[in-house]
Amino acid sequence: MKSLTKIVTTAVLMSPLATGVAQATETYNVSYIEVEECEYDEVAVSFDNGWVFICEEYKYPYHYASAVLIVEHQGFGGARLCLSGGECLKGRIE
Repeated sequence: MKSLTKIVTTAVLMSPLATGVAQATETYNVSYIEVEECEYDEVAVSFDNGWVFICEEYKYPYHYASAVLIVEHQGFGGARLCLSGGECLKGRIE
């Protein structure tokens, strides 16, 4: 298993975007994140609140900027990490 080297502060992660509509999906701004690779069933990002984003596809975005984390539910297929260039990575939060 890969070592967890990517850390994003909880204060940034836990700031939901104002959507004006109550819904089950939670959206979080991430002011800065580094994601070089997204390999199936591997950890791409570890957040300091204990969450980890595990990829469910293979992509190599080499991304070093802001992102939006969209969590529809915990477990398989429940999250997307949308990078500032518009590309979204499919995965899950554990």
